[in-house]
Amino acid sequence: TVKSGDKTITDFGGSVAVSLPYELKEGEAAENVTVWHLTANGVLIEIPCTYDAATGLASFTVSHFSVYIVGVAGEWANPFDDVDEADWFYDEVRFIYENNLMVGTGEATFSPLASTSRGMIVTILWRLEGKPEATLPMTFTDVADGQWYYDAVAWAAEKAIVDGYDITRFGPEDDITREQMAKILIAYADYKGKNTSASNDLSAFTDTPSSWALQSVSWAVAEGLMQGKGGGILDPQGGAKRCECAAIFQRFQYIIA
Repeated sequence: TVKSGDKTITDFGGSVAVSLPYELKEGEAAENVTVWHLTANGVLIEIPCTYDAATGLASFTVSHFSVYIVGVAGEWANPFDDVDEADWFYDEVRFIYENNLMVGTGEATFSPLASTSRGMIVTILWRLEGKPEATLPMTFTDVADGQWYYDAVAWAAEKAIVDGYDITRFGPEDDITREQMAKILIAYADYKGKNTSASNDLSAFTDTPSSWALQSVSWAVAEGLMQGKGGGILDPQGGAKRCECAAIFQRFQYIIA
């Protein structure tokens, strides 16, 4: 922490270089020293760092002061038969699984190429928020009490993070589209008090988002949450695979941290 009088300074309008001491223990290698940002919600976000064995300092750059941890990452006991270390989404699945944001679809399966439902996306945000309870009654008649997504949808609707197709229909088991997810994520970022003014010119893409999603998608592209699929295709009305959602939520942590 840094203080000016009685005021604690956490944001600087720029970046700050930090070095933290870490003494290697027996059997630990310098190249495995890692720094994480521990968010208020208990999520660990890995921060790029360099470690100098001669000085015993792990150095990294941050945009704000918070709680940071320096240590050596252990091996992941990957529980999924369908997630291989060679897969592009391996680290993303590890991140979202270790932080209890997504679970497997079976005893040893993650189903990385399966579609993601609207209820699942809201549940991830609900877990990220610490599983808060809603105080207002549910208005969606297709979200039944007792369903695994009920508490999450009730909370998100109460906080205006989600809305339905209409006042009574949410479609929790419908596959979520990329533009729907962008709208939910920007709403959550707004709820957390983050700056969501970033935007990107989408004219390079041959397909365009729905009018209600234009601002959300423009923001998601600007923040690197949503990327094109090549050939000028953005695919805003397309679905989102579970592995893609894992990657998006890993990037999303840096925005809401």
